Amino acid sequence: MIVSRLQRVGAASVGALPPLGGGAVGEADLLRARLADSVWGFAGVAYFAGGRCAGWLLLSPPPAAPAELAFEPDAAVLTALRVAPSESLRRVSKELVRGACARLLRAPRPVAAVEAAPAAGCPDVSGGLLAELGFVATDRPGIVRLELSATVRWWRGLSELPGRLGELVQPAPPVEPARRSELRV
Repeated sequence: MIVSRLQRVGAASVGALPPLGGGAVGEADLLRARLADSVWGFAGVAYFAGGRCAGWLLLSPPPAAPAELAFEPDAAVLTALRVAPSESLRRVSKELVRGACARLLRAPRPVAAVEAAPAAGCPDVSGGLLAELGFVATDRPGIVRLELSATVRWWRGLSELPGRLGELVQPAPPVEPARRSELRV
């Protein structure tokens, strides 16, 4: 049996996350976690290695983010990303962001992207690290964005599949009524 190293973090379990690399969960994080859980069904993800928590990531809906930051309403906001000092920051961060994006793609409410403000809203994560993870600068100062559509892998030729199926399935010819001359016995 394969056990996933990523686990969903709900609002009820946010308070139990260990203080890693940048501090513990605060009151604002707990409030944002409750809002995220009510919107998407989860508040973040945790990465486990060797039976212990190696890192965790928390998300927030845009209305719960600090008012001075202009996040788009179609995005989830990265509010915290913490990694244990003994772990690889890039590797664990990459797993956390991938796991969060995968869950957001299956969330009950649609989300188009994940946004972060490295200098203000999420100071424990550098802009350089976020750029390595696929985040790009926006026209709004200090905010970076990762489009969820950019995180989805497509199989080669998958876009052609519906056309091919349409060629294989052809409609049946129309039914013609029998003629009287053919009904002689």
